[in-house]
Amino acid sequence: MLTAAKIVSLLFEQMEEGEWIEWHNNIKFLKDEMGDARKGPRPFDKNQMCKKEPKISRWEMIWKRPHNNVANIGQGYRLAVHDNDSKIDTLCQITDSLIVIPAANVNSSIGIIKNSRTDFFNHCKSSGCNHLHQMYLRVLVPIFPGSFAVLFRDYDCYSILNFLKKFPTAKPVTIPSDIIDKQIVLTDAVTDIFGAELDKHIADWDKNYPSEKLDRACLISIFPWFLLTNIINNSFQLHKQVVYTGPPGSGKTYLAEKKSENEIDMFISSSAFTGFPKTDFFKEFIQFHPSYGYEDFIEGIKPSGINSASGIGFTLQDGTLKSFCRKAGFLEILLAEAGIPIDETHTLIYVQNEVNKKGGWQAILNIYKKRRGGLFEQDIADFWLKYVLYLENIITSENTDTPDKSVQIEDESGQVHQNEKSFISWLPPFFLIIDEINRAELSRVFGELMYCLEYRGSQHKVRTQYATMMDSVPEHALIMQGGRSFFFIPHNLYIIGTMNDIDRSVETFDLALRRRFYWEEKKYNGTVLKRLLKEQNNKALDDSQIGELVKRADRLNAEISDEKKLGKQLGKDYQIGQAYYLKIFKYASGNDPFNALWKHHIQPILKEYVRGLPDNVSILNSLEKAFRLEND
Repeated sequence: MLTAAKIVSLLFEQMEEGEWIEWHNNIKFLKDEMGDARKGPRPFDKNQMCKKEPKISRWEMIWKRPHNNVANIGQGYRLAVHDNDSKIDTLCQITDSLIVIPAANVNSSIGIIKNSRTDFFNHCKSSGCNHLHQMYLRVLVPIFPGSFAVLFRDYDCYSILNFLKKFPTAKPVTIPSDIIDKQIVLTDAVTDIFGAELDKHIADWDKNYPSEKLDRACLISIFPWFLLTNIINNSFQLHKQVVYTGPPGSGKTYLAEKKSENEIDMFISSSAFTGFPKTDFFKEFIQFHPSYGYEDFIEGIKPSGINSASGIGFTLQDGTLKSFCRKAGFLEILLAEAGIPIDETHTLIYVQNEVNKKGGWQAILNIYKKRRGGLFEQDIADFWLKYVLYLENIITSENTDTPDKSVQIEDESGQVHQNEKSFISWLPPFFLIIDEINRAELSRVFGELMYCLEYRGSQHKVRTQYATMMDSVPEHALIMQGGRSFFFIPHNLYIIGTMNDIDRSVETFDLALRRRFYWEEKKYNGTVLKRLLKEQNNKALDDSQIGELVKRADRLNAEISDEKKLGKQLGKDYQIGQAYYLKIFKYASGNDPFNALWKHHIQPILKEYVRGLPDNVSILNSLEKAFRLEND
């Protein structure tokens, strides 16, 4: 289960990879400017210049500059229209009314803030602008960091507050209707639940990165967005099959394992259902290799043993993917065979009503159980029956805070929309991890999956190579409809592949299959290496040795990637990933752990890299000098 400590750790891991710390720094930059502005008599006069960026005026910084350093990660931005002096003066007056409020007195000044919002909305409507809440919060966040978040939709705040209610330290709150009030309740809840853990991580960060210290209030303002995009909403919804690609040792397999476990834990933690099995139930790991084929992955005729009378016996067997599809798509299989195909538009209530018409879940399960015969998976069925009972209780619950209830959401134009979660969104995520995905003959292994990857669910079922055979042995089919066997990939099954950029078999990943995956590059990262070294150190190395190793790794990888030197012969795809440097712990007690690391782990792979190059000896010497810091 996810705890406050684990969630904060996830944030800081991502911060060390760059994106979130950049966002924090942008908000801190503007927060500091607002702090300076509070000291002036008329800080937002259109002629008053910024202290930190004197080429632009303060009003431009906060109202006109694209995303004003607040909106950053996937949010986009909106700009008001400022085409004459009167509109500029209006914006300056609006901001002056906010800047006089001490940051610590937000709760007692809500009336002033709402009046200022009204003035801003009137100004922007006369300019033909939309997305008014979004723009206004771009201003409130840097002026009152820690009291407002970078969330501008009512339902986002609603979703997070309902999620936070599950934490044992959460205080009972009534969710207000106004977005301003809702934001303050939200940031107060975040502070109460995560504040202590944030303080611990901030202290460690400031110690490790003294030149880039953190601001707690700025972190509080971006924290709800982290919760929404990384914890509450499944980040795999847009990309159900992902390939992590990069040089050897860059942590691709580790990331795939950890990402899948986190996603599963996040789903479990956000659910009121208490009967989930262990994480491994939702995860399967396989490694491709040149001998891996269609029969191993989907289905086929395989040896079943040796019989003294008839010799080797053969049977029709499921491959890894098909077996996993049975587990992940159990409910979709039952629904399909009962004549209730579903997609992303069908709600939980709709599905339950259709199931009731068929006699209930147990009735349609009995149909499937009869078809499967002795192959029926009782342990899998036991879990799913408990889960559908939970879903039935949600529908009949009187609790108006249940997320599946029809929730009225008012947008900035005053229109009211209904929100209701789809049935598919209630299904737990299942992850298939394929390590070294490019080392098999992929077109042969994936077969019909080329289509199924793109079009999920039983409505996009296909006939497999062995479908005709399974028509006569229906217990082996994934689903049977009209006496015929079909295959599909469930909506809630996610695939993560890992692949080395420099592997010679990379060319086998043809374009038709390549476009069906989302590609995420994982390169060497010095800050991640430093964190891993500290986490695994156990006093084997002192801080100076850790710092030196990171410096050596940075210098070596810079040499490998340098376009003016070796980049044309090697390049960034040949960098040495973090995992290689972690092997230094084997030699930490020796006289020269750096030399042992080079001799036994770094030098051998570099020799393979440069084998066959005309200047391989001089290239290897240059790389060794970089690792030994002889070029300093």
